[in-house]
Amino acid sequence: MFSVMADISSQLQKILEAIYGEEVRGSIHDALAAMNVESNAAMKFAATAKDSAMNSAAAAKASEEKAALSESAAKESETNAAASEQAALEICVPTLEELIVQHCVVNVLKPMFYKGMYEHSYASLPGRGSHKAKKVIEKWIRTDAKNVKYVLKMDIRHFFDSVPHDVLKAKLSKHIHDELMLDLLFKIIDTTDEGIPLGFHTSQWLANWFLQGLDHYIKEQLQAAHYVRYMDDMVIFGSNKKALHKMRQAISEYLGKELGLALKGNWQVFRFSYVKNGEYLGRDLDFMGFRFYRDHTVLRRSIMYKASRKAKKLASKARPTVYDARQMLSYLGWIKSTDTYAMYSKWIKPYVNFRKLRRKVSKSDKNNPLQIYYRLARVYQT
Repeated sequence: MFSVMADISSQLQKILEAIYGEEVRGSIHDALAAMNVESNAAMKFAATAKDSAMNSAAAAKASEEKAALSESAAKESETNAAASEQAALEICVPTLEELIVQHCVVNVLKPMFYKGMYEHSYASLPGRGSHKAKKVIEKWIRTDAKNVKYVLKMDIRHFFDSVPHDVLKAKLSKHIHDELMLDLLFKIIDTTDEGIPLGFHTSQWLANWFLQGLDHYIKEQLQAAHYVRYMDDMVIFGSNKKALHKMRQAISEYLGKELGLALKGNWQVFRFSYVKNGEYLGRDLDFMGFRFYRDHTVLRRSIMYKASRKAKKLASKARPTVYDARQMLSYLGWIKSTDTYAMYSKWIKPYVNFRKLRRKVSKSDKNNPLQIYYRLARVYQT
């Protein structure tokens, strides 16, 4: 797939030496030719990017965890229509070699990606994420009640699958003048006939960068009081309901004209939660897995149900898998960041020994081939 390399020699050489040792020398072209880099076919949701990137021995070792993942996904799809729709998405899983190249490309292009990046864009960006976005939204709610009166919530219809190749390539060509780099990026983009390949490391960066113009349009042209974006999910707070409706119309036109995209039809404008005479009125904001109220934040109900069901399932298991442990610890992270301690005390704590789960994960990590991936991640950050 990657027959043409851009000028990323120092990045790739550093990573190759970290994996294969000091004996790896020579040019980027020679190193990649020796590794026989090939394009990996798109795979279904049941495979994960990390598992597929490993060799067959690692995949065999992780089979138990993947089986648990498949079982969990199957059960959740029966009770959650949204999860079922997500499971149907096609994931492009890169090989380890492709993953290395994609990280190198992103590292070289980070100055371009970060230049002009909107400060309240939080998805798939180092040092940001949903928990930081949650804190910012809570600050707006606490300190600016006047402008956090109404909410416009919206997202882009089939965002990753709908990004037009010609529009994205044209935008890249305006900012990148290295023909080799452009050729490499175009090859990555053209892995899929439409949209950008979901599952590639480059895709999350390209997606965020592609929407930078929209971010500035909303803040600078439409003068949104408070605006936050989590990939293609957007929330705007304002003091006037009619003004938010006008913003929504302008955003829809901008998306169609400038980016070749469209808003999903389930956009909403509503009165945000407020308290009057001790009674909660208005509506809470359901965003990024959290439910925001005027004076507190809780987990989305579906996440709480899944966490409690997982806790009971773990209690009945003689030997929980490493995947079970990781999933339960992930739920604990969500719970700690919200006002859901009562739910935790009643439905989670009696069934789960988190100290044992942490030890299980730590023991697994010491000899797990996936640590190659994490060692790569540390190299990328240096």
